[in-house]
Order: sequence, then C-alpha cells, then structure tokens
Amino acid sequence: MKKVKHLVELPGAKSKLSLWKADLAQERSFDEAIEGCTGVFHVATPMDFECNDPENKVINPTINGLLDIMKACVKAKI
Repeated sequence: MKKVKHLVELPGAKSKLSLWKADLAQERSFDEAIEGCTGVFHVATPMDFECNDPENKVINPTINGLLDIMKACVKAKI
C-alpha cells in the first residue's frame, strides 16, 4: 500500500482507478490487466546500473516484457 497510497488518495480514485499487479519477467502477467482497455501506456523498465551482464539481466528481459505487453494488447484488440 505504501507504493500506491498517493494514487488511491487521488480525487475519484475509488471509482476510476484500478490497480493490477504484473511482472515484466512473467509471461502473460499483463493479459488480465489489459483486457477491456482501450489503450495502454507502458512506461516501466527494469534498471540495474551495477549489473555485470546487462544484455541478459536488463536488455533481454526488457524486450521480452515489452513484447509480452504488446501480445496482450493484440489479444485485447487495442
């Protein structure tokens, strides 16, 4: 709740805001959240500035996560 407190306290949030848990590393975890939407803004990405293997630990998971979100959008006909 600590991470989203500022969101749920916004005016109208009780009737207009839905929060969903999803994980870029978990295939199809965005399907349910995206179903029924008319648009999606994807603004998150994993960050690790001290990683010894950025291609496998940051870049590939980011690309795979984005592709999974795009597939969920196609399923939802967005």
